[in-house]
Amino acid sequence: MSNRIDASKIKAKFDSVIADADITEPKLAARLRQLSRWIKNTKPGSLTKKKLVLDLLIEVLQDAEIWLQVKNLNNEEKIIYNLEAELTPSELYWYETLFPIWFKTPDLKLAIWTRKLMAEEFPNTDSADILGFGKEFENLTAPAFYRYILDLSMATDILVSSSSSRPLAVQLTKSNPKVLFAKQVNWKKTLIYWSIRRGVLFSQSPSHPIRKSAKSLLGLSDSLDDGCYVMDTSENN
Repeated sequence: MSNRIDASKIKAKFDSVIADADITEPKLAARLRQLSRWIKNTKPGSLTKKKLVLDLLIEVLQDAEIWLQVKNLNNEEKIIYNLEAELTPSELYWYETLFPIWFKTPDLKLAIWTRKLMAEEFPNTDSADILGFGKEFENLTAPAFYRYILDLSMATDILVSSSSSRPLAVQLTKSNPKVLFAKQVNWKKTLIYWSIRRGVLFSQSPSHPIRKSAKSLLGLSDSLDDGCYVMDTSENN
């Protein structure tokens, strides 16, 4: 993570950003208070050892600060800001659409993932696969975008956009084909709940080249219509 915040200062940082949010966006302030209460009784030393928890908190705070900064800009100033920050289509989609949807909408999974993260019950076994796909997307000049909230709440490992500049929500899995269809039902419900425009549940075979699969997903990024949530496998490509 860039611009890391020391665990001893994280609670004060929450208070500061919440105070700013109270002025212009009370729903963002309310969501930040939920996360602040989550770590209220966690000592800085313990928080430092919980890397996933600390990284998520820092990420949310940084996103909140950026969102609050941009919210106060007029349209012309927003265009200039986006150009100077060199935001990708996926980053714009996050800040303009999905991030505000997240803090304005009840997060039905928040109580589950906050408990599991604090108890260190998330195995994080798919991180290497996600980073592998991200690297291939980068090599194919299609920057990948990750957020903990996308993963934990929105059933999305990666946002990626190809030449069409239309972000696609990608969820990677290695589920047994027998349970894949059942998983697709819940995955689709989650994406629709968060108003995510389109997505693909992609089952990757360990023996299949990741680069070929990445190209296939970028093809879907160009061709898949809004309102489409499809299941695909590397064996189909």
